[in-house]
Amino acid sequence: MSSVALDDLDAAFDDDDEDDYGTDRSASVVDTSTGYGAAAPAYWEKDWRSVLPLPRGKKFPPPTGYTGDGAAVPSYPDVQAWSEDHPQGNLALVMPDGVIGIDVDAYVGKHGAATLAAAEAAWGPLPPTVRSTSRDDAVSGIRLLRVSLGKRLQGQLSMGGRSDVEIVQRHHRYVVAHPSIHPTTGTMYRWLDDDGNDVGIPRVDDLPMLPDRWVQELTAASVPSTAGVTVDVAAILQSMTDGDMDQVVAARLDQAMTDLRSGSGSRHETATRHVMALLRFAEQGRPGVRSALRALGSVFVHAVTVDGSRSEDDAVAEFGRMVTNRGGHALIAASPTLDFDELAEAAEVAGGGVTPPTGPPSPPPPPAGGLDDAFWDSRPSLARIRDAAYGRMVAPAAVLGAVLARAICAVPYTVHLPPLVGGRASLNPFVAMVGESGTGKGASSATADDLVPLGPLIPSVELGSGEGLAHQFCRPAKESEMNYDEVDARGMYWKRRSVLFNASEVDSMAALGTRNAATLDSKIRSAWSGEELGFAYAATDKALTTGSHTYRLGLIVGVQPERAGALLDNAAGGTPQRFVWVSVTDPRISRDRFNPAPIGPLKLPTDWPDEPYAMPVPDVAIDMVLDAHVARQRGDGDALDGHALLCRLKVMAALCVIDGRMEPTDEDWELSGVVMAHSDAVRASVVETLKTADREAAAEKGERSGVEREAAARSEYDTRLDRVCGVILRAVGRLAEAGKPATEGSINRLIAGRDRSMKTDALEALILHGALVRDASTGTFSLAEGAA
Repeated sequence: MSSVALDDLDAAFDDDDEDDYGTDRSASVVDTSTGYGAAAPAYWEKDWRSVLPLPRGKKFPPPTGYTGDGAAVPSYPDVQAWSEDHPQGNLALVMPDGVIGIDVDAYVGKHGAATLAAAEAAWGPLPPTVRSTSRDDAVSGIRLLRVSLGKRLQGQLSMGGRSDVEIVQRHHRYVVAHPSIHPTTGTMYRWLDDDGNDVGIPRVDDLPMLPDRWVQELTAASVPSTAGVTVDVAAILQSMTDGDMDQVVAARLDQAMTDLRSGSGSRHETATRHVMALLRFAEQGRPGVRSALRALGSVFVHAVTVDGSRSEDDAVAEFGRMVTNRGGHALIAASPTLDFDELAEAAEVAGGGVTPPTGPPSPPPPPAGGLDDAFWDSRPSLARIRDAAYGRMVAPAAVLGAVLARAICAVPYTVHLPPLVGGRASLNPFVAMVGESGTGKGASSATADDLVPLGPLIPSVELGSGEGLAHQFCRPAKESEMNYDEVDARGMYWKRRSVLFNASEVDSMAALGTRNAATLDSKIRSAWSGEELGFAYAATDKALTTGSHTYRLGLIVGVQPERAGALLDNAAGGTPQRFVWVSVTDPRISRDRFNPAPIGPLKLPTDWPDEPYAMPVPDVAIDMVLDAHVARQRGDGDALDGHALLCRLKVMAALCVIDGRMEPTDEDWELSGVVMAHSDAVRASVVETLKTADREAAAEKGERSGVEREAAARSEYDTRLDRVCGVILRAVGRLAEAGKPATEGSINRLIAGRDRSMKTDALEALILHGALVRDASTGTFSLAEGAA
């Protein structure tokens, strides 16, 4: 996917341009009796005035000047003319003053049904009314109700972190209605009553009133006035600073990408908030805003088109309107004291979008990676973990990591994952709890102990040497014990089959791994895969062998970011990818959440089969694992991706177990992706902390010794990174000239062996700074516009 160009946005999306919604090209094949031409007069008779034409089978664009705040209301001659020009077009209704629509998305991956149910439980049921929908479920669609004239409501309905319900108002969006055709499903929009029966076009005056409690809860805050403020959007965009992003701009872009990729809340609202923040940075003269907007535009377009709900052209246009929103630019000029998030919310009111919520200020965002309330509220087991964590003043993510490890340790060793690639896979879990000393690793583990008590049969012991792992499980049987049930065919006496190992500080693990002839690193990797833990000594009476998939081993390691090298230095062997990384800090911990009440344990499944049992894997997970394996076999993927996907499969299994089930579902796989996104974000922050420390140490050493003059201004890392970035840009250019796809594998082959370790960091830097674009659907890279 190409990046979103900003140079001509002011011309492409100027509201004063001529109508750009085009003419219908399907007149010869579409029945005009089911289009705009036949339906618009009928709507007019029911007191609908802003009845606008849309292209057949599309939701955008409408005629220019008739949508948004202060839009004109078409006359009947306008509607007649449009009926003649676009007889088979789709039809849109702009809400008249005093009418709103409650738009509920309740299909796959959307939480609108739960959001609406929570609101009705809290504020009372909505009165029976009509809804416009093209779907066949009983919830999705836009419900129409009346409010008092001039009333402005919030643009988003959120309950307990859930959303996927928007409030459609005159200044914000419009309703696509019968007889329109949905752009992706090809089905016709209908008007339905509360019982799902088809009804005719509703009359405006017949719509019920929105209940007073709903009006009270949804009333929007006042908006700063922009009266008398004029802005030249084209001039503002042309004067926007470019070049390399400074730290402030880059950090905002990184947060924006994380928020969009998390999939929670309205993607339009999320993008608008960050666009307005970046435009404020441009006003302040910060560099790199143009590049940041291009990168954010590409992520937004991918986020809203990946499910087929929008075309790429429509998504690009939507993002363009965010950037060129005159109301937003006017607010920047008129309200210099607003902070960025307040500014974004107010801009939606002034320029046509989501209005700000009332009530107390929102809590701080959760740690990076998407573990927000939408994740925790997705099922009762996760909500219990979150509430228990906040009640004990610790981070929910850290408690979740410890709970997942403990829950799998309670699963019999005979339970495993099926052989998707190669042999069967072990469930053995590894968790890295990241935080400075004293930030709550021990408290998080103690909370997890209350949620998943393991009892004396599954001990929790400190990690020792590699040779000592197997000794925790078994020993060579004595002659007198050979007939015991605990003795296996190898002559091993099994003391226990499950152990949870702990390394409270990663330093102790590092010390054990660096002693002479240490075997800890290799044995840890073997344990994660359920492979042999023992050693074959020459003396048979000392030989200790466990065999494969005969034990359950969990490992929880406490990691201070500055000392994480013990794990990250083994990246070439895939050690970091075997861990789920969780943060032990959370800005939303508050004394208001403190709850010392006893924590009841989660109900885990106990009726596991006695014989070996392969947990079923959903088709969506199988497809991803196999596709990634095929890509690696072709040289287009990272060899360590296999560890990351197996780690996600283990998280999926653990989420299933803590929910009291033995068979994972599509939702378990989806939620495991959210956990792994958090893990990736935490690991990336640790990597950056180490890089910063290394750069500072190198610079300090250079200044101190006087022999590395360049180190004082730029670290060796930065120099290598610049060189590899240049190599990659030239490689992508040559591949494009040759007509070959620029995959990660093909780029890797054009990088010198000494520099390949820098490839991943260089690709991330080039994408972040807008020089390179990655198409998520194909995995290929291309040069951004203007990159050389």
